[in-house]
Amino acid sequence: MRPRALVLGIALAAIGAALPALAREDGVGVPPPGAELPSPSRECLVKVLQDAGNGHLRARLYARARLVLDIADTREMAWVDEVLLFSVSPDYGKPGIYAWQCPERRVRRVVEPTRTSHDHPDGTDYYRILRIDGETLYYAHAADAQSRTLEQDLRRDVGLLLLGASRTRVALR
Repeated sequence: MRPRALVLGIALAAIGAALPALAREDGVGVPPPGAELPSPSRECLVKVLQDAGNGHLRARLYARARLVLDIADTREMAWVDEVLLFSVSPDYGKPGIYAWQCPERRVRRVVEPTRTSHDHPDGTDYYRILRIDGETLYYAHAADAQSRTLEQDLRRDVGLLLLGASRTRVALR
């Protein structure tokens, strides 16, 4: 398993965030429905809901007690300082790994899909955030969320995102 390195100054440099490595490995996971995840400053909050129709999770992002965004089909989440990092599945959302700088009104996709299909024009890729270690976010990737070998694909393709990098560089496998 050779990691793919994606060094992005995380578009977070573009968001204007300097990221001290405040997240830890135990801070990453798929929160249960009903969970509330406050930012470290408590200025922002994520409320995790379960869609009644499809059973998938959705995240409601609040800043200063006001709803800012509602994002469908979210998965793993973790706060790193005032930046929420989270993954989105292709089933009902736009797949990728995203960053939300509290309290802005938009998110940025920092890891984008590599494939599309007729059924999934926004991307077929499945991402799973594994852990955050210092300034490095490790994620698993599978190019096709509908693959019968999804779990094997996720173990085979591990990538990393350097959160505090000052320049954008990409190194593949």
